[in-house]
Amino acid sequence: MNPSLFPDDKKNRFLILYSGLIYFIVGLPIFLSLVDGQIYTDAHEWKRYQMPALPVSQYFLLMMFVVLLKVLLKKKTIVYGVLFSLPSVMLVWIGGGSFRVLVIFVQAINFIIAIEIFRILIPKGLSKESFYLSILIGFMTIFILKVSFDFYVIEGKFPSRAFISKAIRIYNNADYFPLFYLFTAFFSLKYALFYLRKISLLSMSLLCLSLIVCVLTYWFTNLIDARVVEELFHVMLILIPFNLIQGQWKKEAIFHIYLAACLSFVLFWIFVNYQLVLEYIFPNDNSLAARTRKIIRFVTDFDPKWFLYPIGSDLGLNSITEMHHEPLQIYQWLGLPFLIWFYYLIIGQIRKILERDLYFALILTSVVFLGGNIQVNLLQSYSGILIAALIAGFQNVNPISSKNRQTSSPPIQPEPDPKSNFERV
Repeated sequence: MNPSLFPDDKKNRFLILYSGLIYFIVGLPIFLSLVDGQIYTDAHEWKRYQMPALPVSQYFLLMMFVVLLKVLLKKKTIVYGVLFSLPSVMLVWIGGGSFRVLVIFVQAINFIIAIEIFRILIPKGLSKESFYLSILIGFMTIFILKVSFDFYVIEGKFPSRAFISKAIRIYNNADYFPLFYLFTAFFSLKYALFYLRKISLLSMSLLCLSLIVCVLTYWFTNLIDARVVEELFHVMLILIPFNLIQGQWKKEAIFHIYLAACLSFVLFWIFVNYQLVLEYIFPNDNSLAARTRKIIRFVTDFDPKWFLYPIGSDLGLNSITEMHHEPLQIYQWLGLPFLIWFYYLIIGQIRKILERDLYFALILTSVVFLGGNIQVNLLQSYSGILIAALIAGFQNVNPISSKNRQTSSPPIQPEPDPKSNFERV
């Protein structure tokens, strides 16, 4: 095997394969519904069972939560989350509202705990090249299986709404699963860039496969009109000019400017853009129109007396639907203190990625704040666990690449001249 593409060190190889297995489980688009002792895998948006369809990664996370319970209980994350959300639960209990507040709380805490669990499971100290390779081992395996079975088993074309069998449907196929294609395309290009100058069969094959993934990603999003990923793919192109200023501006400055722009867009979307969405941008999109009307109702019927915990108002107590606007949904159900705490943690997690990969930090900011305007990327189990695993993995990566570590090793000192009076001890 070419040592430039796969390290010779057996321990490093094992760690890469082990990490690749974790990311394979995280990205696997198999959703299970447990009903009366039977397992169903064909649930989708228009076919739901009594029990929700949860991805395989969620069951894996639950098992790891039980195994690592003693370690996780030492973290203060759950305690702070309970304290900040407790007033909302009490208001619902007193006012007789919907206890969906507990579901939203579990979804939010699930994302935070997932980061902690994957920080324990994913090996520490991998170089960026090895980390990208471990992700591609997991994600590319799923991608190749998806394309192969779509063409030869399911419908004879790509993409389908199933995975390796017509009996296994991808839940929320057009909303949350496309994030998998986005991340696969991103890491394919990032890894290929490391070996773009090396002329070898494996490196050229990987580069070609990376480009194919990117082309299919863009074609896929236009084919099924997956709005979120299509916009996020455009964001990847918009980020290219940051290359021109990266050498002159500090990464922190670039990140804070982009974060401020995203937060401003969130406010713009809530208070201004809804009219543009309904009348000019997507006049025929019933889904976005329905979500936007829920935002309009929340803003117009907002009761300032319940500023900290809107769930205590008449609108909050009588609400049983989702707005599909992540910040507003968390604010409505869990309150302002929980909202600030939750996004403070997320921004802190993203900032830790800056030294490893500025571009992924910016794209992750786009997924969280731009994508969060029209769907709940962090609260949804599949996409939330996927993002949490990537965040945790990046934090464990050695910020110095393997190539830089080799070149930055201390030079061999010449033997001291015995006649010199300045010999080093």
